[in-house]
Amino acid sequence: MHLYRVLFFLSFFLAIFGIIDGADNLENSILIKSIDFYQKGDYEASLKMVNDIISINETNGSALNLRGLINMNLGKHESAQKDFEKSLQYSSNHSQIYYNLGLNAYHSGNMIQADRYFSQAYEDNYSFFNFFYYAGVVKSELGQYDDAVSLLKNASRIHPHDPQAWIHLGIVYEQIRKFDLAVQAYDNAIISDPALPGPWMSKGKIFLSFGNISIARMAFENYTSLDPDDDIGWFYYAKSLHDDKMLNASIEALHQAIEIDPTNQIYSEHLKLYIDEKNSIELGAVSERLDDRFIILLLFIIGCMSIIIIYRK
Repeated sequence: MHLYRVLFFLSFFLAIFGIIDGADNLENSILIKSIDFYQKGDYEASLKMVNDIISINETNGSALNLRGLINMNLGKHESAQKDFEKSLQYSSNHSQIYYNLGLNAYHSGNMIQADRYFSQAYEDNYSFFNFFYYAGVVKSELGQYDDAVSLLKNASRIHPHDPQAWIHLGIVYEQIRKFDLAVQAYDNAIISDPALPGPWMSKGKIFLSFGNISIARMAFENYTSLDPDDDIGWFYYAKSLHDDKMLNASIEALHQAIEIDPTNQIYSEHLKLYIDEKNSIELGAVSERLDDRFIILLLFIIGCMSIIIIYRK
């Protein structure tokens, strides 16, 4: 999802930005070809061509910006930052470059720096879906949840069919304990992409924590059907089955979790507890049946003795 946004949105902008940035026709022609290679994911070919442009004109802001994007996608975040910062000196569209700087900082794990650059982009009236999405995620990572809610709500309004925006909005709502809104956000994510398992897991955990066992069980059941190879999903499904008094099914679900990850001791411990509980229940049922039979036998004996006594009289 992240790479898709980088490739599609930013490269589309570059195709326009590069042509109007004051370069001559030759530079623009090479730049357009370089963008084409970039969009196809051929970063080496794109990098070679953009370096040719910069060797001709080192003040070409569009070429520097594109090289920054290439370096970011190659994981060369320090080089990308230098290219973006240099591009600021020769480009008029600072908001886009501040956004790129923020995105590069985000991908390198520097959330404080990312937040600062995104704020500068916003001050320059940069207000696209990608900005609201990533700026919201960064605010969430920094624990600034009210700002994160505002930004992610804007992202979901602009692009209501993007499940990731709804998922991150749900995560933030959980952090501020607005669980009803979190569930609504996860429901919207599911509507946007029914094949996405994550929101079902998040919903299941919320319902399980509030004791809504049957709803939690259905959520985890949906999760395991969409992601049957996740042992954690089977573990939570087993817990919900157990709490919903479906002991045999919970044992089967735990066996699934152990089959996927036999090294997890927690699964084995829960399995032992559930099996012991099952044996205890079965033993109790047998004992109860024996008690019933003993009472019937005792009553029968008393009845027989009473008849004998009456007969002798």
